[in-house]
Amino acid sequence: MELELSTTDIEEFAVSAVKNEIQKHPECLKAYLDQNDRTPMWDGFISVYNNVKKRNKDWEYKFDIQIKGKKVKNFSKGKIKYSIDINILKNYQKAGTGTLFFVVQIINSQETKIFYKNLLPVDIKEILDKTEENQKSISVLFSPIVEKSPSSIKHVCLHFAQNSKLQQGKTIKNINELKNIKDIEIPLIVNQNENYEDFLFSENVDIYSYATLEDGQKFILPKLEKICKFQKKDATVTANGKIYYNTITYFTNATGTNILIGKSVTCYKNADTINIDFKLHGNLYERINDINFMLDTIYNNCFYINDTKLLNIDMNNSKGKSIENLKAELEKLEKLKILFEKYEINFNTDFSLLTTEDWKNIRIFQQINDGKYLKPNLDMELYYINISKYKIIILTQKNSTSFVAYNYFSNLKNIVRVFYFDEEQNEESMSPYVNLSEEDLLTSSNFNANVVKQSFQELNLVL
Repeated sequence: MELELSTTDIEEFAVSAVKNEIQKHPECLKAYLDQNDRTPMWDGFISVYNNVKKRNKDWEYKFDIQIKGKKVKNFSKGKIKYSIDINILKNYQKAGTGTLFFVVQIINSQETKIFYKNLLPVDIKEILDKTEENQKSISVLFSPIVEKSPSSIKHVCLHFAQNSKLQQGKTIKNINELKNIKDIEIPLIVNQNENYEDFLFSENVDIYSYATLEDGQKFILPKLEKICKFQKKDATVTANGKIYYNTITYFTNATGTNILIGKSVTCYKNADTINIDFKLHGNLYERINDINFMLDTIYNNCFYINDTKLLNIDMNNSKGKSIENLKAELEKLEKLKILFEKYEINFNTDFSLLTTEDWKNIRIFQQINDGKYLKPNLDMELYYINISKYKIIILTQKNSTSFVAYNYFSNLKNIVRVFYFDEEQNEESMSPYVNLSEEDLLTSSNFNANVVKQSFQELNLVL
């Protein structure tokens, strides 16, 4: 017998389904939703945080949401259509930041399936442009929420928040209306171990792009149509006799067939010239590798894919300027790499995921290790710094002019001397890690168990 549900039940189950899905990601999301909400256009909002503690200082952004429930016998496969009132869309348009709209199919309280539709300013304009005068409503396609995919609730919310910020207060223009375009950006939040291509070509992810002019003005471009699927192939890419990559990726657009190499290099053939667009992406090590590849390619005016030599490289600007900029960027990245190596940390976070706070702490981290920024009150002090997922413990030691910074979990036997006095006032040495807390033990990214163990083994203690 089919379960009978009241309108109130349906709406409550729908709100609960969305809230439960949001609660799977406490590290960055929190839903503020009202049961039995009678507001005609919004059912609450979702806040984005950069820390699981969700303190006021961790808050990043919030956006409005609307949730509708629909009783079904069986869940739909793929996308669904849902009708939205035109006046509500116009009100969303007036608000200017967009609304994330959810439709929840409900079999019973335990069986629900969530679908979503981004209603950002560019989406709303696209929908309203298709309506006729005096039209009351319009049917809109909604995509399914699928965990562990580009359309997971986490990615949907973070992607929406990112583009809501980018579209707020901006004008939408076709690319042919703009002159002196300096850059076109397609922002996607892609975590470590996730493929950018999977998001770019997902059937359930909306792709937004933005143009920046030479004078700094920014415009929203119309939503991108589906580009062809990337095709990844095994291939050895070399420059100046060095192997840089073992795979390449092909895709096709208006310029013809393009090849993606690494995270930052896109090249295509134009007559007898190989044009290269270079924009840094990826983590620290991927960026260093991509820059070195480009420098070797520019110096030799060629690179190889397997045994095929690609000649006549055009960087779309002067080679002198390209080399100068690339070398300067490489120097900064190499210094950062050496610094993290000092603390034995594999800093593999994609730079696009670093927050403003992360970059601030990176600068502080660098300054401390250069003997700047701090004015220690004691001859030796411990400092803690957080960068992305990394927690780093630093030991500073005063010298005559400033201080020196050490990896706290390096060999400190010639730097630090810790001791106590026994009952007979004899001096007894101790490990500098004797007061190490459980939290430091479990969460320090530069923790080295072998160093700590050795520091205790070297003591001449009578136990």
